[in-house]
Amino acid sequence: MICLGPQGGPRGRNRAGDAFERGGFPNFFGLQRFGSLRTNTHTVGKLLVAGGDYEGAARRYLYDPELDTDEFRISFGQTGDMVRAMAEYPQGLKFERAIIGYALEHGTLLGAFNALPRNLAMMFVHAYQSYLFNLAVSRRLSDLGSLTEPLIGDICVPVDRYSNPSGNFIRVDRYNIEKIGRLCGEGRVRITAFLPGYSYEAAGGYQGELEAHILDSEGVSPGDFRVKGYPELSSSGSRRPVIASPVGFSFSGGQHVGIRTGGVAYTPRP
Repeated sequence: MICLGPQGGPRGRNRAGDAFERGGFPNFFGLQRFGSLRTNTHTVGKLLVAGGDYEGAARRYLYDPELDTDEFRISFGQTGDMVRAMAEYPQGLKFERAIIGYALEHGTLLGAFNALPRNLAMMFVHAYQSYLFNLAVSRRLSDLGSLTEPLIGDICVPVDRYSNPSGNFIRVDRYNIEKIGRLCGEGRVRITAFLPGYSYEAAGGYQGELEAHILDSEGVSPGDFRVKGYPELSSSGSRRPVIASPVGFSFSGGQHVGIRTGGVAYTPRP
């Protein structure tokens, strides 16, 4: 696999190589988590979580003014006409049509996510959690320049050779920071960032302040992930390693493209 910069030059190769030598790559959620064609899954999730704008969430799923160019979506956004929407939305968009059908039957979009399979509806909340995780990882890397050097207050986790958690969370303090730092350097333990929820384990120190700031800037509190209008979509939250190391990966320069850095895959719009 060859890594190139945004213009195919060596800059991206150097950054990717440096990252690999430092212990792996940022463990970002990729584009598919946010919707491969319409990258708004997390914005719908935020409307469900932050303030419980359930009708607004359903409307954003049907039409996103910042993304959509299809005439049938624009028409719905302009008119809100559900009968016309049912006639115009393609048969292949079965989940959008399920939302529209619910609105036609009940006369409201409130409760419309009940028309979707639970695992699909839950995806919106998970996407928003993933977006917040990506923010935390990006800002830590920007602030500190490293994702492998633990600080007091961090919450770390043992991992297996595939970078999957394999033990209980470990809170870093002044008594164990030297040992945890060594284990992080060996790739046996990873620093974590939050997947916020109503009862996730919050970090302390720098990481705790960072995560609290992200929630505050988003206008969200942990309790908001107990989704009152859709209790089945509530999430207790968790934590996830901030870095991952591919097994059997090698790095070299070259002319063909494997990964491009500087893309949009890990930075969906707010």
